[in-house]
Amino acid sequence: MKITVYVAVLALVIASWIGNIAYSRGSQLPEGQFLSHYIETDYAPSAVFDLLYVDNNKDKRKLIGIRIKELSAFRFYPIAAHQEMRLQSIYVIRGYFEEEAVEPRTTAMEPLILHSITALYNDGTEREEEVGEIIVYRNVWPMSEKERPFLFSSGGSSSDNSGYGTIRIDKPIKLTSVNSRLLDRLGDRFQFDVKLASNRGTPQEIPLTLPAELKQGESLSVNYRFMIPDENKIEMTAYRVMLREEFQESDGRRTNHVLFADYTPYPTEADMRSFVRETRRQAE
Repeated sequence: MKITVYVAVLALVIASWIGNIAYSRGSQLPEGQFLSHYIETDYAPSAVFDLLYVDNNKDKRKLIGIRIKELSAFRFYPIAAHQEMRLQSIYVIRGYFEEEAVEPRTTAMEPLILHSITALYNDGTEREEEVGEIIVYRNVWPMSEKERPFLFSSGGSSSDNSGYGTIRIDKPIKLTSVNSRLLDRLGDRFQFDVKLASNRGTPQEIPLTLPAELKQGESLSVNYRFMIPDENKIEMTAYRVMLREEFQESDGRRTNHVLFADYTPYPTEADMRSFVRETRRQAE
């Protein structure tokens, strides 16, 4: 009788042990990876952008740096933790362009469209990794020192994935368009509006229809909001949208102002478990 009990207990212990191993393996990513990104950036010293990398906390191989061969002036700050979770962690790699290394451009060049970068690991290995899509605009650099017909007034963003930017008009000018190459991809998951506010008398925001003539002393406000994640859908994609406000002066000269709109994932533990399951399913 005692032997039977011992055997039964041992069987339960072994079954539990096997179950724990299976659960542990099933809750781990096959390997570390970059999240998917859709990023717009200028090839200029003032531009920065973030890449997000996720791996298992138990992984011995860790990301220590990145290289982008198409961008010789690209540099990155030390890798930092973005979100630490029970089994996985997300890290952020912030890139920038070193001013001394950015070569002058007297004419604008076609944008670069990048889909991969070189990842550097602590075991001495390096590998090409997919990151989504990075659109790099190569406009004239250095920019013209001619005074712009507007001044930045205020801007900000909030935790509900919305934000705004306001500029003050210093002389009469025409706003011809507000656009981004990522608008078609985002569709109705990204919304923005353009409004005018007079600084004289009682402030009142008025929706604008473009093109629109703007007067000195008026303020132009662009408000945006990411409508993601969709209901019952996990969104593990990062976005950096450049909303470019295009202007034309009375002498025909064109200039622009850029409002950056960012969406950065902050998954819950349940979101991460679903992401791991989907990643493992795709790897099978």
